[in-house]
Amino acid sequence: METAKHYSNWEIGDKYELIKFLGQGAYSIVALARRKADGKEVAIKRINKLYDSLTDTRRILREIILLRLLSNPGVCALVEII
Repeated sequence: METAKHYSNWEIGDKYELIKFLGQGAYSIVALARRKADGKEVAIKRINKLYDSLTDTRRILREIILLRLLSNPGVCALVEII
């Protein structure tokens, strides 16, 4: 997997620092980042072409809703939507 320096166009704001890219799926790319305020490592999922397909948009929004509701050590918690 490429390192973050190969993706200079990836904008995530000033609160996070990209460490490396973890993978790519049908809708998104996932990267490992560090929150600058406390050093906590987080996964950032960048969703591409969110509104290209109504069906895909609904699936992505459903995933966001479910992640906001779930609280389990085996499931990644949704921290923030940028």
